[in-house]
Amino acid sequence: MAYCESPEMRYNPCNTWNEVAMRALFIALAATSLAIAQTTNILVGGKSVSCTKFERNTNSGFDGTLSSDCVIPVGAYSIPFTGGSTLSLYATQRAASGVLLRDTTLSIGAYDVTFRAGSRLSFHENGMVREGHPSGMNDVALAVGALRMQFKPADDKKHYTLSFYPNARFERGYLERDTTVTVGKNAFVLKADTPVTFYESGTLKAGYCAKDFTVTIAGAAVAFSANTEIGFYTNGGVRYGFLAKDTTLGTGGKRTTFIRNDAKTNFSVSFYENGAIESGFPAQDTTFTLAGSTFTLAAKNRVTYHRDGTPLSGIIAKRFVYEKILNDKTRITMILEPKDMLHVYHPSGAIIRFYGASPLGMLKENLPFTAYGKEIILPRACIVVPVNDPSVVWNITALENVPYNGRIFLRSNETVSFRDLEQLFR
Repeated sequence: MAYCESPEMRYNPCNTWNEVAMRALFIALAATSLAIAQTTNILVGGKSVSCTKFERNTNSGFDGTLSSDCVIPVGAYSIPFTGGSTLSLYATQRAASGVLLRDTTLSIGAYDVTFRAGSRLSFHENGMVREGHPSGMNDVALAVGALRMQFKPADDKKHYTLSFYPNARFERGYLERDTTVTVGKNAFVLKADTPVTFYESGTLKAGYCAKDFTVTIAGAAVAFSANTEIGFYTNGGVRYGFLAKDTTLGTGGKRTTFIRNDAKTNFSVSFYENGAIESGFPAQDTTFTLAGSTFTLAAKNRVTYHRDGTPLSGIIAKRFVYEKILNDKTRITMILEPKDMLHVYHPSGAIIRFYGASPLGMLKENLPFTAYGKEIILPRACIVVPVNDPSVVWNITALENVPYNGRIFLRSNETVSFRDLEQLFR
């Protein structure tokens, strides 16, 4: 049987066979976790490509081994891929990634970048380059906003990458040399040989400090440690970082000293967009009184805060007994021992309720969770574990399906971060 080679599929008489064959292949793969080993011709970017060993991948698409070297259309590009290597496809049959046959120069929006032969180049589903390994054959100098920045090329030992957004704007790369950027009103020196990430707008999202960096946050001078990552909001405010020294900040009418970063602990702090403290590691046990109950949170453990400075979660330092009112006739007494975790539900000034978890994070009772004005319930069969990473805060693992508005948003044995959970409801 002759296979279709023309990229103009609408008028191709072979199109019907290819579509039917590919649909049958995808249905077979979707129904089984096993690989299909026979050689199969598939349409990728309108071109017939011979592959073997098809199997499902983690992106709901499919992986196949290319039978031979071939040039495949990907968006506006024609990409030379290496025979015998894995070609990854989206479920739509568009190329997701493949191994380059030779150094390949591509125009990505305003940039011309040469990618390294033998490295994997990945694409967004719209056909734009997602990530690749820049070749050392040419300088990797890219304009990001008003800056022209030099990025490190990949070699046999260092697999440096460049990343781009689906609209072809620059996202991430590894700096060739120390580079000074302006964030808000502050000059910030980015460290060479470390990754730097930008928002689609061209403003700095995160980078590593080449030296200690001091910035004013909510009226306080806060110094961040050299050789650590610092993250920013789109407005230039600090999102997270690692303190260069113990620092005292306001927390809901209190003054709390947070522990500096060091090589052993890597204690971090994070902030809300308005500069209020979001999380950190207090140097001393901290006592709070809320809704008529007094409790103490342990030092040197992450405490997260509501925007008004009252605690959201922390590790109990001393036994805490509180009463739960289930209805007009039912009241129960809850007891949290040292090392148990306390969560404080506080969606408004009028509602404050306490919820506990074991030292391993297993909830003792169903926990309400509010994100962007939407309330969900995490059931007792969830494990909530603090993480020393402000881009995570907690890892939440469901031991049973968690529904919201009639659909399952968190599946059994699935783990999501606090940040990811927030974004689901944004």
